[in-house]
Amino acid sequence: MGEVVERIALSIASADAEQMHWGRKIMPLEVARALARAALEALREPTEEMCQAGYDAMDANDKPCLNADVCWPAMIDAALAEPSSSGEG
Repeated sequence: MGEVVERIALSIASADAEQMHWGRKIMPLEVARALARAALEALREPTEEMCQAGYDAMDANDKPCLNADVCWPAMIDAALAEPSSSGEG
């Protein structure tokens, strides 16, 4: 299992544990891993906003996009800023 999938899975499981109520089991880590993989698969195709954020990050740092450490965080921040389809976010 990749490091990124594991980090996301642990975050999902942790968020689930924070929402736990008496009598409810914590999400199994295998389920959290499956959800993490699904989330990464959904990120495979960036939105227009994510692409623009990546371009803006490149322009602000005068670096080509070969530097993923500049583009990727900006693109993920843009994705997190987008309203979710459930109305949350």
